[in-house]
Amino acid sequence: MKEANGLTPIFLLSLPRTGSTLLQRILMTHPQVESIGEPWLLLPVVTLLGGPGARARYGHQVASEAVADLVHVMPGGRATFRRLQAEFVTGVYASLLRKPATFFLDKTPRYYYIAEEVAEIFPDARFIVLLRSPLGVVASNIALHGMRGVPVYQEDWIQGSKLLAAAATSLGSRAIVVRFEDLLDDPVAIAGRVWKFLDLTWSSELISQYREQDLRNDRGDPIGPRVYSEVSRDPLTKWKNELADVVRRRVAQHAIAHWDELYLQLGSYSRPELLVQLQGATRRGGHNTRDLVDYVGGQVWRNGVRPLLKGWEAGRWDD
Repeated sequence: MKEANGLTPIFLLSLPRTGSTLLQRILMTHPQVESIGEPWLLLPVVTLLGGPGARARYGHQVASEAVADLVHVMPGGRATFRRLQAEFVTGVYASLLRKPATFFLDKTPRYYYIAEEVAEIFPDARFIVLLRSPLGVVASNIALHGMRGVPVYQEDWIQGSKLLAAAATSLGSRAIVVRFEDLLDDPVAIAGRVWKFLDLTWSSELISQYREQDLRNDRGDPIGPRVYSEVSRDPLTKWKNELADVVRRRVAQHAIAHWDELYLQLGSYSRPELLVQLQGATRRGGHNTRDLVDYVGGQVWRNGVRPLLKGWEAGRWDD
């Protein structure tokens, strides 16, 4: 059964830097699957009725309360409002079609914040939950954004892993769980498994076209398509070099210690084994001073300056 506008949405849920762009490109090779970069469309749409993490200069809390009042007097109430949201979003998806696709893949990692609401708005949607070893996730984040970005991504690693695992469980048969490591080991088998989940016929020859897929914006992984001409297993071990310094190793140890247990179970990752792998990897002696300075600076901004600025904005507008 299709949603409005004849399209069935597919939502690819993951933490940032878990290989979602690679999986997106592979799935786009199917003639029935269309997509675009990272839309982020549903985050503001869903939080019209409020929710954690929603902020704006105009005072989002006040706005969401006003919208809730509107929905309360609307014929059909919340169900009508959600239906209209679905029609709007699928209309946007339909406007982006370049081929007669029956599925539109929305790959926005932080949809894990709103997975429950998305499932409510799109009762016929399919979900793909992509998991990756914490060692690979931490290393990939640091490689792209440096140590200054660690405080931002720690919320993904700790809170995000918990919400993602909860979504994978609550969605039941509407979701398929995929491991990044398995995708690299056998991309044909994993793509076939996902396409079968979507009730699509497929052939292994499609995979070879994944690098040709045009995402039409720069949102997503900027590294993989430039570095690799084909699906490579290199990312499975690159973390060893990225986490060789003392400060980075301690950041990884902290992340692993606080990673959600259900996430680890769903991905067949063992917390003790991950720590053993980290300890057994090649080390570089001493501290990287730049890493330490960047990490401290990121913590000061994330946990000190930024909350003060947000509090000031809230005081100006939420009244």
